[in-house]
Amino acid sequence: MALWKRRLRRIVRALNALRDCLRLAEWIAAQQPPPECIAGVRRALLRLRQRAETFHQTLLRASQRWHDDHIPNEITGLSRRWAQSFGDEAVDADYALQVWQRFRREQLAALESPASSLAVQWGRVRAVLEACDLLAPLGLPLECPDDLQARYDALDAQRFREEAARLLADLLHQERERTLQHAGNLRGFGRIRKGWEWLIAQTDASDLCGDSQP
Repeated sequence: MALWKRRLRRIVRALNALRDCLRLAEWIAAQQPPPECIAGVRRALLRLRQRAETFHQTLLRASQRWHDDHIPNEITGLSRRWAQSFGDEAVDADYALQVWQRFRREQLAALESPASSLAVQWGRVRAVLEACDLLAPLGLPLECPDDLQARYDALDAQRFREEAARLLADLLHQERERTLQHAGNLRGFGRIRKGWEWLIAQTDASDLCGDSQP
């Protein structure tokens, strides 16, 4: 089980990173920068797509290791044995409800902790929403907070905005170092930087999760 978790965490991390890259690239591609910023925006989009390809390769390697370790077969076998042993038993609704209530209490309590980062809050709310969907077929009185989806949407927008600005700033720094290494100077880099910084500014001025126009 520990191996499953390690392998699965790598896949999930790669998926999340790839999703953020592709989501940001789609937003950038829809922008209409002023003429003096076009070159920098295009370069940023190129580097972002290259970063997405790197994450894609990481995801492929993690997925291959997942299969090489025969984890899908082990999960299938375990599920089959469980169904054969307990499939005819009725669902213990009281026990399921107790587990849900404990899980919900732990997750929602963690949201109120001042030590919880934005990413942690986002993950907690997402976990509760996914648990609600998973348990819905049991017909349990789950009592999921009414505003949880709206809270998740707000956290997701804020998290992605911060991640977009961080990623663009990181790529800009790398582009500066790359230019200096290959050209030996930063002549011409100012034109690229201007468009790049314009994009970073748009992450504050635009709705990255809605209309892509600033």
